[in-house]
Formats: sequence, C-alpha cells, structure tokens
Amino acid sequence: YYIKDDRVYGDQDCRQELRHVDPEARVFVAVFSSTKDSPPIAAHQLKHSLDRINKISGQKVDVAAYSMGGLATRTYLDRGGDNVGKLMMVGTPQHGSALAALSLGALNMQAASSSVGWLLSKCPKAIDQDDRSALSWLSTEDGQDNEAMVGINSRWTQQRARLEDVLIVGSGEQHTFGLNFQFSKGDATV
Repeated sequence: YYIKDDRVYGDQDCRQELRHVDPEARVFVAVFSSTKDSPPIAAHQLKHSLDRINKISGQKVDVAAYSMGGLATRTYLDRGGDNVGKLMMVGTPQHGSALAALSLGALNMQAASSSVGWLLSKCPKAIDQDDRSALSWLSTEDGQDNEAMVGINSRWTQQRARLEDVLIVGSGEQHTFGLNFQFSKGDATV
C-alpha cells in the first residue's frame, strides 16, 4: 500500500485511492509531496501517514527510513510523535554533510548567472534551486554542524526513548568532501 498524508492508495502514483484497507496490512510506503522538502516539512506529512497506519493496524509502526527520511522521522519523534515502534535509518546524514554546503555554493553561483548548470546536472540526482530547503538543513560550514543538526542531535536521548528499538546503518561521523574538495566533518550521504 502507498500512503500519502492520511490517504491510502493502491499505486505508487497515488491515483487509485482505496476506501478499505485490510487491518492485517503491514507494508506501507510513505509518499511525500516532494523529496526536496526539509525534515520539518516532511515530518508533518509523516505524522499524518503514521497516524493513518496506526488507525488501520491498531499498532505502532516499524519504520525503515532512508537518507532524509531518517531525519524526518527523528523530527516527528522530536515533536512528540508516538506511533513509531522500531526504527531503522539507512544512510541518514545524522551530522549533516559538507556536500550540502558544496551544492548550495553551486546553486548560489547558478543564481548569480555563473555557468554551473552542467555540474549540477551531473550529480546522481540533478540538483536545482528547489533543493535549497533540504540542503540548507544539512549544510555544514567549516566542519561545524548547523543549528538544525545541533538541535536535533542534542535531543537524541528523548527521541530514542520513544522507540522500542533502533538500528542505524551506513551513517556516522564520517568525513566527506566539502568546499575545495577538502575532507570535512559530516556524513558521506546527502
């Protein structure tokens, strides 16, 4: 099943809304309005989806979150969300990423009419001006975490207390390329 906000669909494009969902259903894919939103915006949408899944199943939801989805889930927990049982985060940039700062620099150059569009289109997923919100949230400068990352990480104990169990895969305080392609603090994923 695919769930967007509080509606359940039978297709990944969210065009075939389902009126009835089997209470024994156990696999749902959250569909967000945009993959370019920052974690606070995605967390709001996630809350509606998790509330609906909980209403269908009568149980807490075990969540497998990828990349920014992990930060959106942590933001949901940070705001008092209580419908997550177990959480697995895969490739979640828990400490931000200097690559986000590098990408923002390229977007700033593009906005100033520099010819960097070719560079932005070479990324595994093309980056454009709509990515600013999410990239700003992740950006580290001079190897320092930004306010958003410091805030969410300072409350990890409270977020963790809302969960039955947690598994973090493929992220940590690794070093990644940043400005001038020098190694910098932050996770290697964006």
